[in-house]
Amino acid sequence: MTTQSEITGRAFGQVKVRGDRPYADITTWVLRDPQLAAQCSAAVDALEVAARLETHGVSSRVAIDSFGYPDVFTAAEAVYASLPFVDADPPVPTSMAKGGPVDLLRGALYAVPALFLPVVVTGFALHARWWVLPVGLTVAWGAGQASATVAWSLRGRGDERSDSLVAFASVVACALLCLACAVLAGRLIGGNETSTVLAVAIAAYIAASGMLVFQRAEWMLAVCMVPAVAGSVLALGLLPVSITHRAASWCVVATAALVVVVANRHLLARRWRRPGLVRADRARAVRFFAYGLGCGLFISVFIGFAAQLDGSRGALVIAVCPLLATLGLMEWQLRSFRSRATSALATSPDLRRFAGRARVAFARSVGFYVVTLALLSFAGVEIGNARGASYVPILLACVGALGVAFFLALLLATSGRVDLVLASWGASFTVLALLLAAAYVDHNHIAPLTGLDALLVASGTAILLLSLLSSRVLISPLSY
Repeated sequence: MTTQSEITGRAFGQVKVRGDRPYADITTWVLRDPQLAAQCSAAVDALEVAARLETHGVSSRVAIDSFGYPDVFTAAEAVYASLPFVDADPPVPTSMAKGGPVDLLRGALYAVPALFLPVVVTGFALHARWWVLPVGLTVAWGAGQASATVAWSLRGRGDERSDSLVAFASVVACALLCLACAVLAGRLIGGNETSTVLAVAIAAYIAASGMLVFQRAEWMLAVCMVPAVAGSVLALGLLPVSITHRAASWCVVATAALVVVVANRHLLARRWRRPGLVRADRARAVRFFAYGLGCGLFISVFIGFAAQLDGSRGALVIAVCPLLATLGLMEWQLRSFRSRATSALATSPDLRRFAGRARVAFARSVGFYVVTLALLSFAGVEIGNARGASYVPILLACVGALGVAFFLALLLATSGRVDLVLASWGASFTVLALLLAAAYVDHNHIAPLTGLDALLVASGTAILLLSLLSSRVLISPLSY
């Protein structure tokens, strides 16, 4: 325990002596480092000084061998008694930047390509099967998550030279995996070479665009998309200048080729370097691959049943628009939530207060997303009624439920708890499989509306589980 004489000596900068050894030896060493000296002078307890010394390499062995003290705590008491107290202002807490309209523009980079597929199908008069988009999207979603995880691990080690190899490998691996899945789907469900090529092209484009986003080259991705956007708009015939649908299709092909080439631009600018991955990196990549695969499978189930509905083609386009329009909003609210949570962590006086503020931030971000999605869905219902498109309400309900589930999963995954997301996916797919199996046993087939109802129940299960898990995980300081 610190005595009154030690406090007095500390206040006036006097050197205390224990036995025949002065305590000024360690103090002189501390004073040689202005930052360490300032930290020790602002300490309010000798244990705090001991922690500072240990972070600067002064262990008990060093204290004995280099300074002659029996342990680091005795050395810390010497410094604490010798240095005058200097009050220091705590560092200004920093918080993450909140999301904003820029995130909406980034979300448009994900949403706009969904309009290119009908242009290509119409312009080239392709006869593709319904599974083209689900297969390409599911494979690319899973592979993209795994590639981004590997790339972030390497970037965290300062290994940026491996970006070129990771980008190239992600596109090639995604294309090959999609090729295998497309061939399998063609044999089981039926299809042709056109469907296989189209699915592989979709997967390769998504993988390449994902690497551009990882490389923070969104502006390059936007420039590459100019030909496809311009061609699609000019093909509508609403402007004084117009082009044929076939010419617009070639514009889309040019955009896809540009994206793949630009994503691999570092192949010639950098020497290749084999990525040094450890077992933990591979395990994390596998988990995120499963995470992306689950998201893609949910969308695939939706597209599969929606495509079977009579006259649902127009309704399907209307139904997916709210989800596409809110992709950027997901990232906006994700960044805003984490900004508010980290700010609460830095300024809350205790964990109970932080937990309350984190819950408010969580409810605020999720509520904003849900309300926006609901308003867009309501507008979709009105548009569907005006155009006479059938089945719009049930399709919008499924898409809306999937959107909320994806947003909650994103919050958990970015907090390092992708394992909980996988557990929720497993439970939801189990519910979906049981409902579909029961419907097949009762009627010897699965009607599209029955499948959509089962998907809606499974999505609700995912929302419930993810909400409960998020309410517990996101109030923990270890999540930030």
